[in-house]
Amino acid sequence: MKLPAIKNKTVLRPGYIPARFSECLIPDLRELEFWQGIYAELSKVLKCPVVDCASKIDPFFGYFGYRFHPVNLKPKYFHIGIDIMAEKGTGVIAVADGFLEYSGFSKLNGNYAMISHPEIITQDEFILHSLYLHLEKFYLRFNIPQKIFREVGIKRFAVIPVSSKDSIGEVGATGNVRGLVPHIHLQMEFRDKKGTIIAVNPALALGVGTKENLTASISSLEEFWKFYKYCGNNLLPWSKLWKEVI
Repeated sequence: MKLPAIKNKTVLRPGYIPARFSECLIPDLRELEFWQGIYAELSKVLKCPVVDCASKIDPFFGYFGYRFHPVNLKPKYFHIGIDIMAEKGTGVIAVADGFLEYSGFSKLNGNYAMISHPEIITQDEFILHSLYLHLEKFYLRFNIPQKIFREVGIKRFAVIPVSSKDSIGEVGATGNVRGLVPHIHLQMEFRDKKGTIIAVNPALALGVGTKENLTASISSLEEFWKFYKYCGNNLLPWSKLWKEVI
């Protein structure tokens, strides 16, 4: 799938501090008609990574856009993925055929995998990548020789194809959610060779629709605790993270 050039239809991600060799951009909402066309094309070829994901996106923190950050308790954080709530061990598939770019662990993301989809490319040479965070486990990994080839830039000897028909891992709660909130955080990014990232809305790319997070307008920690007091029962999965401060 060849898509139009997109970089000139973006703005800097809110709150992002540009790095020396990379930048993180998001769609410019002043170019709404353009991006609606991009999402319409993507939704023709992409699959939900979890069954019935449209009904499982967390309405408080899980949509693309501003939210109150449920882990570091900060208001007006711009979320560049979607959080799909599912039971631990639920199977996860790739959103499209592609190639494994990374699978491993970080303190923030937990067990996660990144897959490139080189068949989905823009005219300005941005390739779609999908990232799957907080997995209980992933089934795809590079062996030691493949890791060495990739580190020295000889990727042609370390190619692991991924099919959208096969499970790539399981939903978990690894990383900064400390084993307490099983879900998958899904990101979709267009990346170029220079390291520029254009994060797009996964819900719209999947064709399942999007909403504003119910915590988007919260501007302080004090305001959040009032919000929690009012609708705390609906936040029970997340409240385990706050037991030390509630």
